[in-house]
Amino acid sequence: MLATETSLYVVIVVAAVLVSISYVVTAYVIASMSNAQRRREVADEAAHRERLADLASQQTNLLITTNETISTRTATDAAVIEGKLDVIHGLVNSGLTAAKQSELEAITRELASMRELVDLRRAAGLVSSDDHLPAAIEETEQRRRELEAEIKVRRAADETARLEAEAQVALKRATGG
Repeated sequence: MLATETSLYVVIVVAAVLVSISYVVTAYVIASMSNAQRRREVADEAAHRERLADLASQQTNLLITTNETISTRTATDAAVIEGKLDVIHGLVNSGLTAAKQSELEAITRELASMRELVDLRRAAGLVSSDDHLPAAIEETEQRRRELEAEIKVRRAADETARLEAEAQVALKRATGG
């Protein structure tokens, strides 16, 4: 019986060792699987971050391109608007110059009429000391001189604007714009 008991103890010890080994092997396999899973998660997370960085880079480049396009369009539009405003300004100025010229012509006719009236009164002997016509003639003559000076300045400005516009057109043609 001693041999049987010893064999039983050996079997129990072997079984205990086998169970211990299976626990160790199981723990090792589980640890290896966990490490492999963690490495996959880290790799997936790194790939995800790289995709996000690429996407952010693409969006940044798109935003820069869009801003450059908008800036170019804005500059072009501003140049067009400025050109149109210059044309409008020229038209308004030339219209105002023409109106001032018409006023000058009317004042010149009025002065001629007033002087003729004075001459007719003198010829008829109707001149009086309280006659306001000579003072009115002087005031009208002063207004005529002021208008002539203003028209001269306006015509010079109109000519300068016309020459500048022609120069801009020539520059655009020369540069292909």
